Amino acid sequence: MSAKENKLDTKSLMPDASGVKQAIAILQSGGLVALPTETVYGLAANALNAQAVQKIFAAKERPSFDPLIVHVPGPTPDWEEWVRMGWLDSSVLKERTLTTLNLWAKDYWPGPLTLILPKGNAIPDAVSSGLTTVGIRMPRSDAMQSVLQGISFPLAAPSANRFGRISPTTASHVLEELNGKIDAVLDGGACNIGVESTIVRPHFKGEEIISLEILRPGAIDPSSLAESGKIPMQAPSTKHFEKTNAPLAPGMLDSHYAPRTPMKWDHAGVSDHAGVSDHSGLSLAVLELPHAAPPPASWSNNTKVLKHAKLSSDPNQAAHELYAVLRDLDALQADLILILGSLPKPEEHPLWHGILDRLTRASHR
Repeated sequence: MSAKENKLDTKSLMPDASGVKQAIAILQSGGLVALPTETVYGLAANALNAQAVQKIFAAKERPSFDPLIVHVPGPTPDWEEWVRMGWLDSSVLKERTLTTLNLWAKDYWPGPLTLILPKGNAIPDAVSSGLTTVGIRMPRSDAMQSVLQGISFPLAAPSANRFGRISPTTASHVLEELNGKIDAVLDGGACNIGVESTIVRPHFKGEEIISLEILRPGAIDPSSLAESGKIPMQAPSTKHFEKTNAPLAPGMLDSHYAPRTPMKWDHAGVSDHAGVSDHSGLSLAVLELPHAAPPPASWSNNTKVLKHAKLSSDPNQAAHELYAVLRDLDALQADLILILGSLPKPEEHPLWHGILDRLTRASHR
């Protein structure tokens, strides 16, 4: 079948006025558009349209128990309007609750922060996987905000890739996995941050937020978040799944963000390579982390290294390039992606915590 005969090709749109207009028309008709955010590309649909939301799950081959994040327009929150429209429950309008939410919004929105809040009745159960809460985020991306400003509904938008696989940070990454499965992708170039948003779960008591819990690490410093809202941090809970067995937020399953190629850590590479595990006869794609000794000059026992990549020691650059590097290594179809070494301590920069989280889940088997 020629390219002209293939009617399944996903349309690629430029992030100009014409492209935004076309993206809006598709979303208004119940279609799917991959949109760039500052974190990763999101696969967007009308969050108030259950049928459109189901298309997200079908395209991604995503299980129905994994909830979606709802993206809202900026640059400032309109809590009262969102409650009136049924996006959020009226409990968020309590005076003390609003004080904390507005402090966070002032410091971190638009930006890579997702808040788990009581959902309103206009949000379909398909979005929240039957939970009484929903993740709300105000993205910083100009392209996505242009779309959000042109519609009357919020957007459900998980990462625009097949479920459990490496998240996309360019339009070409989206097309590698979802071409023909979605209507369009708005090509806004490479995402600035490169790892998903920090997900925060505020804990409510009466009319106020009494503590917060980080469900997924990202670019935001949790201690700064706690200080900003004058709310204490709660130790991470092991109860991240409600009775429905649905995770409270996306990206919380043990295996996630994973390449198709098996991937594993070899911590012997931190100090020397004398103890590197035997990979006799295997083809390897090697990812060296910032805290690792130089790789051996040669690998014994017929080990074949197809490519050696090194993650930057700068946390912003490391996060920006992480998924692209993993995709490059995965494309080699090696027997194994081998991770050598370790990352700087998360205390040095919040992104190291996020990168550690992504690599840990990506290598889980």
